Amino acid sequence: MFAATFWTDASRARRSPVRKNIPAMTFTRKSRLHYAWIILAAACVLSVISRADSASFAVLIDPLVEKFDWKRGDISLAYSLAFLCSMPAMLAFGWLGDRYGTRTLMLGASLMISAGTVLLGMIQELWHLYVLYGVFVGALGNAAFMVLLPVILTRWFNRKMGLALGIYWAALGSGPVIFAPLFRWMVETRGWESAFMVIGIAFGAVLLVFSWLIRTSPDEMGLSAYGAGDAAQEKQASGAAVSLRSVLTRRPVWLLTGCHHLGCAGHAVILAHGVSMATHHG
Repeated sequence: MFAATFWTDASRARRSPVRKNIPAMTFTRKSRLHYAWIILAAACVLSVISRADSASFAVLIDPLVEKFDWKRGDISLAYSLAFLCSMPAMLAFGWLGDRYGTRTLMLGASLMISAGTVLLGMIQELWHLYVLYGVFVGALGNAAFMVLLPVILTRWFNRKMGLALGIYWAALGSGPVIFAPLFRWMVETRGWESAFMVIGIAFGAVLLVFSWLIRTSPDEMGLSAYGAGDAAQEKQASGAAVSLRSVLTRRPVWLLTGCHHLGCAGHAVILAHGVSMATHHG
């Protein structure tokens, strides 16, 4: 979240002034549907799918114990690694997105998640789980979407930005509801390897398609942000560029970062082991 906040402020001042006419925009202009809403829909799908593996981790612990006879604590270390490795990964993807654009990074992250999910079905050793889930899928693949998508939305919406971000985060919460039961059902009915093969390929196809719809900013399509005609909101949205050093000297930044960290640390333990605890206690 911190990386996304800083990247939002720092990159606004460096938006490309070049405007290009994109034929794919014809249908949105004719129907008066601003492309910002397509960006929002794509962002919602991408956020849900990209976090499906991590959102479903709790339902995978018992099948892993039964298949490999690993200890639950050893298995859950992969979950911890995903969080720890996400911190530098998000900073890196924030910088790379600001420098090279977001769509290329998301396409690459889509391939990482897809390939990593397929390979998870082929693991034989505990360290395979640590590398594929903790680093490849949970950190590198997920971080690209986690840090870039909210920033992209703030660029596309000047008006109704709060509504757009609210819809985005609400959609993110639907991921565990959909995919945790799906993962468990697939593993129990098709087996570990077959389940992850099907899920990985399906996820990869969806992520690639919706990542292709993403544009870093309206400038790339010769458009203005939704509601950009509102002079008051345009003035409010604009701001001077800030440096990382100036951000790090602000007390509220550290307070917000600390609150977010402690909140995640508190609920992550419950999320990782809640299903096993509930299952074994009836």
